[in-house]
Amino acid sequence: MKKERHHHPDGSRQEPQSTLSDDHPIDPNRSDTGPVGFQLHDALGLGDADNLDELDSFTESLLKQRGLQINRRIDRGGYGVVYRAKELTSGESRAVKILLNPENSTAMATFQREWKVLSSKSLPGVHDDQPRLAPRLFFGESGKGAKPFLVLEWIDGQNVENWIAARPTLTCEARLDLCERIFSAYATLHSCNLLHRDVSLRNIMIHNNRIRLIDFGSACRRDVGYASRHSVSRVPVTPATASDRMLENESRGTVADEVHAIAKCCFYVLTGKPSHLVDPSLWRQTLSNSKVPRSIIENTLLPRMAQPTPDVSHPMN
Repeated sequence: MKKERHHHPDGSRQEPQSTLSDDHPIDPNRSDTGPVGFQLHDALGLGDADNLDELDSFTESLLKQRGLQINRRIDRGGYGVVYRAKELTSGESRAVKILLNPENSTAMATFQREWKVLSSKSLPGVHDDQPRLAPRLFFGESGKGAKPFLVLEWIDGQNVENWIAARPTLTCEARLDLCERIFSAYATLHSCNLLHRDVSLRNIMIHNNRIRLIDFGSACRRDVGYASRHSVSRVPVTPATASDRMLENESRGTVADEVHAIAKCCFYVLTGKPSHLVDPSLWRQTLSNSKVPRSIIENTLLPRMAQPTPDVSHPMN
């Protein structure tokens, strides 16, 4: 029997509803809180709110030695804290992701997975003419007495959730164009034999009118034999967009699961409403009310939102 999942009525992140207890809040729009039963919020070392504002002096000193000055805390990442920092030699901004609890095996595996994927030469835009999708990794540190950290490109843009919310009068044509570009970005990633596995509105950025993808802590190779895909029994996923079989740990992630999540993201792009807050029986009418062409509703979105499907084409034209 599947576990019942509940979501906060307004989808906010400040006071997410909990189905476990008040000590284990569940936010359907975040992967680091985890689906019901995963308890990844604590498993990733994020259970102590006081830790979220802590930057130990040793780690900060090491960052300064590497030419970085921490400016301010931005957010929690998939396994720790994200800071905005300034590179002292160039004055450019950097994103610094710091692992809170390196003793935690789940958190460390997530950190190492992101480090490995972002170091991959097969990422789009690294050694080819394609636009760069993932943030550029400048360097990482693990050990030396400091908390492990990654220093990444600072992507100065908005995530899709905020970008759409700030543009309520955006035309349906413009929204469809954005959906096509989102599908295309993930198709490019898949063509490089990579899966993101945590597709969500907050992990898709719009930067200089381009789609960028962030938070690769759950990513893996598409091919079954890749070790990292099977090294951790559960990876952080976003409950609002993940397929049921990923939430129930019945799938480690496939292109079909990924396209399912992309379709749910596009539902929000097209309607301004999170799919998990709309009864599935009303998905068709909600899309129709937003003037989405019937062919896209029936052939592209609804089949993929209903369940992961082997047919991963996206005829958004």
